[in-house]
Amino acid sequence: MIRLTILIGIIIILILAEVLLSTRKNKWLGLIIPAVMFILLSVFLIFNLLEAFLKIEDLGRFLLLYGRKGVFALILKMGFVYSPVILNLIIYFVIRKIKYPKDSKKEINKMLADDL
Repeated sequence: MIRLTILIGIIIILILAEVLLSTRKNKWLGLIIPAVMFILLSVFLIFNLLEAFLKIEDLGRFLLLYGRKGVFALILKMGFVYSPVILNLIIYFVIRKIKYPKDSKKEINKMLADDL
């Protein structure tokens, strides 16, 4: 229970940091946390799957025992593991869209003024 509480606290802190970094003018700052999380979670998944299927026979036995349900469970596991990355990317794009909207009218007027 304590581990879950710590994990939820870390995710909340990362979300707040993502909101802070996404509001900055530099668009690359908001992508730091999702990129680092993606790399770390990918390494976690690789080691976790390597431990589970140390040998090819283990993977074959797993597929024979569980079939489609097992593959679906692996896909769900990957989706669940990557959900904080997806959440941070959604936060990033929503904040960028709200804070720095592209004003197409200004750009069109500028192009028209340049043509004259």
